[in-house]
Amino acid sequence: MTGVRFDRPLRILQVIEATLGGAGRNVIDLAEGMAARGHQVTLVWSAERADGPFLAGLRQLGGRVETVELSMRPDLHPGDRRDLAALRAIIAASGPLDVLHLHGSKAGLLGLLAARRQRIRARVYTPHGLATLDPDRGMIGRITAGLRERLLAARATRIIAVSEDERVHAREYLKIDRRRLERVANGIAPPEPVTRAQARTELGLPQDALVVGFVGRLVAEKGADRLP
Repeated sequence: MTGVRFDRPLRILQVIEATLGGAGRNVIDLAEGMAARGHQVTLVWSAERADGPFLAGLRQLGGRVETVELSMRPDLHPGDRRDLAALRAIIAASGPLDVLHLHGSKAGLLGLLAARRQRIRARVYTPHGLATLDPDRGMIGRITAGLRERLLAARATRIIAVSEDERVHAREYLKIDRRRLERVANGIAPPEPVTRAQARTELGLPQDALVVGFVGRLVAEKGADRLP
């Protein structure tokens, strides 16, 4: 959003259930960046899957961003009705909102249901990896996930794909309206560079060893086992 100007600060509500890994890092960066631009930012988050880096980032936000913990669960859960009511109250208290940004399918489902009949200028949904891209889902699981993602996309004004592959998949496999799709790659603050020798020394690796690197969490959904 560099170079974009607004006639007043925006009211932005970010909601995330799956706070671990890159999604959590992205939300912290967005909240911090929007607050630095003078916007009023509220972050609703769940501790259910929060990892250390996310919690550290949350503390670093300090008082610049209002944070609200909500006990959202990854899958359908009896507590969803309570969380839905709480999120509806948060949206009403934070409004009138300019932007509602929902991260992940669970936050997307609860957030878009809670936002019904609310006057919100932009309802943004970022899946952070469409469920239909999960290589471990069977046919039934993929069909169910596809129906859910189409439902969420129909209720959002914008769907953010974090890669070109995800955008193409959303358009061609899920048949999501291309006018609602945007590709926005996640950015990072790069660490200070080190030499090859320094990196190997810090990691305790021999200087002449063959080393294969992987950037990302070592979990099944990343598909590291499919690398050639």
